[in-house]
Formats: sequence, C-alpha cells, structure tokens
Amino acid sequence: MLQKIMELISVLDQRKDESIERTFKGVARHFREVFSELVQGGHGYLVMMKKKVPLAPACSFLFRLELF
Repeated sequence: MLQKIMELISVLDQRKDESIERTFKGVARHFREVFSELVQGGHGYLVMMKKKVPLAPACSFLFRLELF
C-alpha cells in the first residue's frame, strides 16, 4: 500500500512540474513580447532554474528576470 502511495506521489509531482514548465513558457514568451514593446530596443527574459530550495523543499523551481 505504501509503495502505491509513493508511486502516485511521484506521478503527481511529475505532472505538476510539467504543468509549471508549460505555463512558464507561455508567460515568458508573452513577457518578452510585451517588454520589447514597452522598452524600445530593450529585451527582457524570464528564466526558470530548476533547483531545490532548502527552506521550501516542495518548491523545485526558481525564477530570474534578465533585462538587456
């Protein structure tokens, strides 16, 4: 029984990560488009970094904003 629960948790965690990545890609694309319209000649990017956060073990993503 415990093994089944652990497998389910793993599957759900994988789906969660895939959903976050898919959503982030759409947001990042839109951000680039809007930023370039608002700042003539400027470029802005949202960057996702997969990383375990020590103080928030359930979080597996960090985000960074890059402006050029």
